[in-house]
Amino acid sequence: MGFSNVTGARRPKRPGCETKSERAKRRKRDNEAQSVSELRVVKQRGGARSEREPEQLAKTRSRWEKKLVALLKANAAIKALRARRDGGEPLDAQQEAKIARGDGVLLEIDALVAENPRAAEAVMAAREARAAGDSARSARAARESAAATAAEVRGRR
Repeated sequence: MGFSNVTGARRPKRPGCETKSERAKRRKRDNEAQSVSELRVVKQRGGARSEREPEQLAKTRSRWEKKLVALLKANAAIKALRARRDGGEPLDAQQEAKIARGDGVLLEIDALVAENPRAAEAVMAAREARAAGDSARSARAARESAAATAAEVRGRR
């Protein structure tokens, strides 16, 4: 630490304290050790290698699948716009143009499904399963929030 003003003797430090320069040196050592450990390539032993999980490859979709999914999404949006229009809500010109495109979207979907019916079934089944999972999750969340609200009301009485 520093020297005493009266005696000129060095004052003892409290244990566990470090000066600014010591702290800087420690941080530098830690950063160097960390960067070296990141660069070091460690060979795994045979047992560890067999336990390691294989890396999951990214699920890539073909252009055909991407096109089908995009068309199905557009069709769902068109159905929602039609429902809003039938409900009496005014739509702007862009939304009306999208609704007018609806028949063309359906024709494109039919053409793609006719081109590859098996893959189309797989895509549709995956979408339905995901939708069923989403609706089950949202139903569960609605029940939980209703139960919490009911508990709040009972607690206020």
